[in-house]
Amino acid sequence: MENPAATSHKHIPSGEHPLSQTQLPDESLAVSISKMLDGVSSLSSDCCIYRVNLNLRQVNEKAFTPKMVSIGPLHRGRTELHTMEEHKLPYLKSFLSLASLSIEDCVNCVKTWEADARNCYAETINLLFYQPTSLVAEPMEKEVLTVSATHLHAAGVKFESLAEGSPLDIEFADGVLKIPHLEIHDDSEIIYQNLVAFEQLHYKYRYISDYLGLFNELIDSPRDADLLIQSGVICNMLSTNEDVCKLFNTLCTNTFVDDQYFRNIREDLNAYCKTTWHKWKAILKQDYLNTPWKVMGIIVAFLLLVLTLTQTVCSVLSL
Repeated sequence: MENPAATSHKHIPSGEHPLSQTQLPDESLAVSISKMLDGVSSLSSDCCIYRVNLNLRQVNEKAFTPKMVSIGPLHRGRTELHTMEEHKLPYLKSFLSLASLSIEDCVNCVKTWEADARNCYAETINLLFYQPTSLVAEPMEKEVLTVSATHLHAAGVKFESLAEGSPLDIEFADGVLKIPHLEIHDDSEIIYQNLVAFEQLHYKYRYISDYLGLFNELIDSPRDADLLIQSGVICNMLSTNEDVCKLFNTLCTNTFVDDQYFRNIREDLNAYCKTTWHKWKAILKQDYLNTPWKVMGIIVAFLLLVLTLTQTVCSVLSL
């Protein structure tokens, strides 16, 4: 009986591989890759406009999406913006009339800086094809503040608001954390998320991300937010303190921080909280010396103790 397995394979001549006809030699492969690279242009030094990465968009899609009008090509053609697209032509006509220009003058003017405008984009401006940017933010090891604002307060750290200076001018010395005054309002989330997205793609050092990351570590609960509000560091124009807490937790989702700017402050705060004497001193001030009546009570108790000891010593000596 004939073996089917033996007859199902064709004879392969010695030295010949069945896939040899589909394999490219090394030189051909190099030529193929070189042709692919020829069609890839390097990012211009003027590049400053990026399409937000998916991991950041997923946190809050609305923060990165125009609500009324599209400026530039990245969002042009969206159905929800179609109404405003119809208004652009009347505005263009009005502008040309006020400036005493023809459409030809306008087009010729635009052509003179078209190349510069295209260089500002991280991708080829083409409404039919999308080429994603190759810029990717890589996570880095960072120093993390191990305790929140309420825990810092329990360890004796005081919070003070600075009325002047850059938001990044945060200082910690002698148990006092000084933070420039910060207002939180309805537009804060959109503003900060777009700043973070731009910084993640455009800059090597991420100061804004680190700044928001520090607040995220300080504010772990509405109690933490309330403490910073009561100290004047934050002016809350949102509905509740819980909204402030959610805001910073959301802003720092899917972002990478290299903590170059606030590493020393984090290290000093962590070290301060680990010192036992600071905790004892804070407990004494916050639990026993926090009102004038408690201070007077402790003084009276101390005097009674001294008088009792004096009376006891005098009684012993008189024996």
